[in-house]
Amino acid sequence: MVITSPAFARKPVRFYHPRAFSILFAKLFQSLVVLPKAFRNGDPTQQPTPPVMNKKLRISLVIACLIGGLQASEVKMLADFTTEATSLNWRTVNDGVMGGRSKGVSFVTEASHLLFKGQISLENNGGFSSIRTFGETQDLSSYDGIELKIKGDGRKYYLTSRCSGSSRLAFWSPIQPTKNEWFTMRIPFKSFYATSLGRKTAGVELDLENITSLGFMLYDKKEGKFQLEIESINAYELPKQSKL
Repeated sequence: MVITSPAFARKPVRFYHPRAFSILFAKLFQSLVVLPKAFRNGDPTQQPTPPVMNKKLRISLVIACLIGGLQASEVKMLADFTTEATSLNWRTVNDGVMGGRSKGVSFVTEASHLLFKGQISLENNGGFSSIRTFGETQDLSSYDGIELKIKGDGRKYYLTSRCSGSSRLAFWSPIQPTKNEWFTMRIPFKSFYATSLGRKTAGVELDLENITSLGFMLYDKKEGKFQLEIESINAYELPKQSKL
């Protein structure tokens, strides 16, 4: 399963999910293991011998295991929406604070997913809707980014964050999940950039020791309905060898 993560330049970078390596491993084994001729033809007069692993297969499996090991990582569950305690506290902030008329709401569904949906309006210079957590400060300084299991509608959103001491700043990183498909996305903390009233602010970095909020924002200046569904939110830490 391919996962995508936006880089600082707002272009998606593709990684390979560890589960994909299991599939790759199985396909490699099926395609590269050499069976003895009698075994392949089902000759009843000869006793079948075990499959023979050729050199090409051995090399491929070593490479797959090495790459898969690099992608393995530790994760900390931030929200899985299965209980009230693991759903976090969310508030909605729409463009009505600036006179706009966009509408957006969020709630936990019966499937234990967070659903963020609504409709964007460009009336009165509006054009955005957002949700964000509140009420808890977390130290994520030992992690490398945020991992989302998410399903989108094809529109570009922003994963947002805030930290204590920077109340007027929001930190954004663009995400664009594939329409109507579940994906696991990893968004590195280094891809977040500071904004003030929607404009980039240079020279300010996200304080990972004092994260006060995570959220989602739609700000593509396009009218119409939207829907974003989130199954889980985790913080991930890459193994040391992958950081070299």
